[in-house]
Amino acid sequence: MLGNDIVDLQLATIQSNWRRKGYLQKIFTEKEQDLIANVKDQDQMVWLLWSMKEAAYKIVNRQSLKRFYSPTKFSCTINGNIGTVTFEHQIIYTRSEISENYINTTATSEHNRKLERYLLHHPATYIEDFNKLSHKFELTKNEANLPTIQDLLTEEFGPASVSHHGRYVSIVHPTQFEPV
Repeated sequence: MLGNDIVDLQLATIQSNWRRKGYLQKIFTEKEQDLIANVKDQDQMVWLLWSMKEAAYKIVNRQSLKRFYSPTKFSCTINGNIGTVTFEHQIIYTRSEISENYINTTATSEHNRKLERYLLHHPATYIEDFNKLSHKFELTKNEANLPTIQDLLTEEFGPASVSHHGRYVSIVHPTQFEPV
């Protein structure tokens, strides 16, 4: 399983006031709140942890096919750009790319799973853009309306994850996949 989240940092600054009273308590565990309070770049840490939680949520959602909102049930630990998110008894492995413009986190249920990532800049046309860009894969959705990727040579389908925020779209899929 895999998940992915991207945060456009410019848009996040405009859209969200995470410093308002009670916000951190609704989203982050006490340990995560302490981490945010004790780092130099608190904005970056808020969005990094949020991105990790969202990427992990996409795995849990794909497994259960149930939508829910309970961010404090996702507990993050991090070392640089590598981390884990624990949900109930499940450990999800994350890797984040942190730039001055965005934070993009990929999550997998298997440690060291190799993923292909595509960063696009046109959210409205991302499916068409991806399908024009990739000569080997085609991005589609399955019967549950979840993103899937089709290998055009083998015609096999595998999981994909799509995240878009502001100016960015991130699409990830395994470099090798078992059929869905």
